[in-house]
Amino acid sequence: MKKKSKLISSVLNAVKSFFLWTDKNEIAQCAIIATVLNLIIESLSRHSVFGGFEFFIKNFIFFVFSTAVIFTSLCIANFFAKRYAVLILISTLWLGLGVTNFIVRCMRRTPFEANDLLVLDGGFNIIFMYLGTVGFIAICLLVLLALALIVFLFIKIKKRRIVWKKATVSFLSSVLVLVLSLSSFKFTGISPQNFASLIEAYDNYGFVYCFGSSVFDRGISKPAAYSQKYIDSIISGLDEIKSVDEKELPSIVYVQLESFVDLNYMHGLKFSENPTPTFTYLKDNYTSGFLTVPSIGAGTANTEFEVMTGMRVFDFGTGEYPYKTKLQSSTCESVAYIYKNYGYQAHAIHNNTATFYDRNIVFPNLGFDRFTALEHMVNAETNPIGWAKDEVLVESILGVLDSTKGKDYIHAISVQGHGRYPSEKIDDSQTITILPEYAQDYPYVNEMEYFANQLNEMDDFISELITKLDKREEKVTVVFYGDHFPSINISDEELSDGSIYQTEYVIWSNYEDKEAEDDDRDLYSYQLSSYVSYRLGVNNGIINRLHQKNFVKESKKYLEHLESLEYDMLYGKNYANRGAVIYSPTEMKLGIYDIVLKKVSYDQENGVITVYGENLNRYCEIFVNGKRRKNTDFVSTEKLSVRGDLEDGDTVCVVQMSSQWMLRLGQTNEITYIQPTK
Repeated sequence: MKKKSKLISSVLNAVKSFFLWTDKNEIAQCAIIATVLNLIIESLSRHSVFGGFEFFIKNFIFFVFSTAVIFTSLCIANFFAKRYAVLILISTLWLGLGVTNFIVRCMRRTPFEANDLLVLDGGFNIIFMYLGTVGFIAICLLVLLALALIVFLFIKIKKRRIVWKKATVSFLSSVLVLVLSLSSFKFTGISPQNFASLIEAYDNYGFVYCFGSSVFDRGISKPAAYSQKYIDSIISGLDEIKSVDEKELPSIVYVQLESFVDLNYMHGLKFSENPTPTFTYLKDNYTSGFLTVPSIGAGTANTEFEVMTGMRVFDFGTGEYPYKTKLQSSTCESVAYIYKNYGYQAHAIHNNTATFYDRNIVFPNLGFDRFTALEHMVNAETNPIGWAKDEVLVESILGVLDSTKGKDYIHAISVQGHGRYPSEKIDDSQTITILPEYAQDYPYVNEMEYFANQLNEMDDFISELITKLDKREEKVTVVFYGDHFPSINISDEELSDGSIYQTEYVIWSNYEDKEAEDDDRDLYSYQLSSYVSYRLGVNNGIINRLHQKNFVKESKKYLEHLESLEYDMLYGKNYANRGAVIYSPTEMKLGIYDIVLKKVSYDQENGVITVYGENLNRYCEIFVNGKRRKNTDFVSTEKLSVRGDLEDGDTVCVVQMSSQWMLRLGQTNEITYIQPTK
């Protein structure tokens, strides 16, 4: 017993001596803390207790570099009198990033990167849906607890003397080492300039390096040979713009299907029935193929961006969302602008909030005339986890076609298939199940069965849409495609064909399409719209013609030329268009029809204000004298009411509100209330 007590005492004394030594050796202390933090962060990133040690062994150079980055940040604490408080604060921030990455990879598979912070303003409902009420509250409490602890430490920890020379030398030396390391990485080609797969990049190069790249890496790099002559040489090799019989062109509808994939490719699973029979039929009878997309489990807006513009997200910064950066203030060549040259009107439709990914800001820069979002949909139903069902898109698409006399280009974006998929069964009405012999060893039965049933409802939406479009006299071509794989743990090895970076597309028409026979081909999402235009004979647009040239004959410099044109149009001098402003932002309107206020009445006895108008919806709010009246009741598309006072001379209007953050999306005319004479 005495020997055991003596051993414990020796260990405690050794630990005490170690801490006393590190307390006097700030550099060594920072290095030890940085190493431990990096091991924890990488273990969290890999969802493995020993993930950090695995990274240390497999890629020692980048482990050391990541540790050096953390070490440099910790050295900042040496400039403060309350050094330990700052040290704990910086360490907490690093751990917070590591934990966030862990949670994000649990939810959607794609790692956490700096650009995710840009979409928080429009995606708070998604965070809530992924975490649930308990998870959301727990994280908020943990953050508040951490903040309270840090404040407490700043108050209680005693000040110590700052050794300015030592602090300055150690910090500047570590910065210099980082700069030299990055230069050598670039010179030797140890690290790639772009990440083809964020998942693989985070596993190969570590969280710190990749997250840092997403912070500082923005935009498209300037081509080495960039000049007017160089851009002219690219354009001179493209076909001239052809004349097209505009009367023969159909209306064109793109339908981007959220997380839509064919589960029949999963050779390790069999279902009680085919979840997507309509899509299977369309693939067998119409033009179709695999579509390589830029993301997995998330990143809807980037697939959407590639299809709408023909540009490659890969050419932009690490994990960048062009919607949240360059497209906030710049226009660019797009499908909408191309078809508007042929007399089309351009419409966007999305059964989610208008502000998500800032679509209400970006879509005017992509040439859309109107945008119908969830806030303008009256009959939207939700699935068990709160996403709007896609069946509402049928009414919206047909409404657009009915609202115009000419041809329409419509880009509809669905949301029903969105995660997070519940790990417990929450919907007893589900009819599609995994066969028992396959379910017994499968770890994601509830998630997959829920997802399969959502796919089945989305497939019903496809069936209803083409059935109704088939009855129209107007010629219509519809392009269905999936935006990315779902946020369920599926690997390439589980697929009998394709990969987790490939969804599928189908091109359907309600008329005889002569180009449809034997014309299946696999595409990248940035090629899809040009392929559809190629089949229709439309080759307006420089990037559009570049893609179409590659369809005829592949060029070795195809992607190099594409990146050069992207840089020129978005970041360069626009040599492609001789510096002229070709595309101007549209004055986009929200909804198919404008909301209109016609009449205001006031029931003084009951204190109820009632307004009458046209195209009103559930997200309309009554405003009096510029101030919102709470709890507006939606009675019908022609009537709203709210409790409150109204006096003679007050001005009343109806404001279209966003479903998030209570942002104004538009408003009606104002009516001055005049009390009727008795």
